[in-house]
Amino acid sequence: MKQYHVLLIGYKKKQSEPFVVALKKRYRVSIAQSGKQGLAIADSDYPHVIVLDTVVMRTSGERLCDKIAGALPDIPLVYIHEGPDKPRECGADVVLMLPFTPRKLTNAIERLLPKESNNLIHCGPFSIDPQTRMFSAYGREVQLTPKQALLMQIFLQNPGKVFDKKDLMQQVWHTQYVEDTRTLNVHISSVRRAMEAEGRPRLLKTKRGVGYYLDVVDTRANGKRSSKK
Repeated sequence: MKQYHVLLIGYKKKQSEPFVVALKKRYRVSIAQSGKQGLAIADSDYPHVIVLDTVVMRTSGERLCDKIAGALPDIPLVYIHEGPDKPRECGADVVLMLPFTPRKLTNAIERLLPKESNNLIHCGPFSIDPQTRMFSAYGREVQLTPKQALLMQIFLQNPGKVFDKKDLMQQVWHTQYVEDTRTLNVHISSVRRAMEAEGRPRLLKTKRGVGYYLDVVDTRANGKRSSKK
C-alpha cells in the first residue's frame, strides 16, 4: 500500500502532538519548526500535502501561507488558522479554523491527495503514474517531484526522440531562456538516478551539442528500438 508524505510546518508538542499522532497512523510525516526549514525539507523530500500551522509559530500566518504557496504551487496546502474571522485568500487549498478534531484534518488531507489512475505510461522497463508521480524502474518504485515527473513523462512518451534544452525548458518550466541550464541539469541528473539500477546500462543519454534522448525499446512499436530524430 502506498504511503503518502505529509509535511507539517509549525510544531509545539502540547498543541500539535494529537494531530501528529493521527497523521502518522496514515502517512509518512516530516516536521518543520519554521517556514524556512519546511521549504528546505520540501526541496529534498517532496511531500504530497503540506499542513501549515502558524498558530504555534511567532509569525504572520497569512504572509507565510502566501510564501509557501508561491514557492511550492504544485503541492496542496492546508492552512490552520485561529481567530474570529476566516483569513483572506492566501493560496491555501483548505483553511481549517481551530478548534477541530484530528479526523477533520486527515479528512481534509485525504481529499487533497493524488488519486491513483489507470493511465500508467509504460516504456521498456519503466512506468509512471502521472497522477501520483510514482515512477517504477525494474520493479523499484521512486516518488518524483512534479518537475521530475513531467520530464520523465516527456521521455517515456517519446523514446528515441532527441529534445534540446530549449524544448525541455519550454515544456517543463514554460520558458525558452537557456543561458543558465543548471536547474535543468540538476533535474536531468535526478531523473537518471531514478532510472538507473546496478548493473543496468544508462538509457537516458546525451547527444552532445544537441540535448537528451531515451534510448529504450518502444513497446508500442512491437519491440523495435526507436531511431533518434
